[in-house]
Amino acid sequence: STEEITTALYQSLSANVPESDVFAFLEAASVAARGGVTDLAVVVDGLTSVINSYGMEAADATAISDILFQTVKFGKVRFEELSQNLSTVTPVAASLGIPLEEIGALLATITAKGTETSVAATQIRSALLDLSKGGGVASEAFKELTGISFQQFIAQGGTVQGAFQILAAEAERTGVNLTDFFGRIEGGQAALQTTGTGAQLYASIFQEVANSTGSTQAAVDEFTGS
Repeated sequence: STEEITTALYQSLSANVPESDVFAFLEAASVAARGGVTDLAVVVDGLTSVINSYGMEAADATAISDILFQTVKFGKVRFEELSQNLSTVTPVAASLGIPLEEIGALLATITAKGTETSVAATQIRSALLDLSKGGGVASEAFKELTGISFQQFIAQGGTVQGAFQILAAEAERTGVNLTDFFGRIEGGQAALQTTGTGAQLYASIFQEVANSTGSTQAAVDEFTGS
């Protein structure tokens, strides 16, 4: 509707989408809204959260949408829930250089195991903060085990789930609970659900999310029967 488009236009401009790009951005967002069976404003909120967190461009909207659709497809999450909760974790993830694809795979894995989207996002954020904060329980344990900081590990091509695996291996070796390596139970839960029996699920989902090109249009085609 005209009202919905006007609201989304204002929302996009308020989120710093350039005027020169805003209509192309809204066109990409409208495709995602059809595929996700949700309001245009919901999609704009999710896309602009990612764009602003990662310093991306409005032209990246379709690529972002593709990643989000794979997260929805392989997790137990609706597009609306994902869009509303992305801002919980993406600013921290982006500041650490962690790709959106990995955050999507983590969210999909954790929600697929039955955790609510808002809780999953909080768990991942908590784990990232504990791993990256100097003096944090997980940060100090990881550095002692690897000889480098979590930030250095990520910069060298490591992944969040890879860091979880290192801590999980040490927990198994020493006979302690993996959550003991984290200052807050929320962060420990993120690690717990993506290692052990969850590691294979994560690996398969990550491959799907990493190869997400075209998933938005595929969702639209499926919904419309094209």
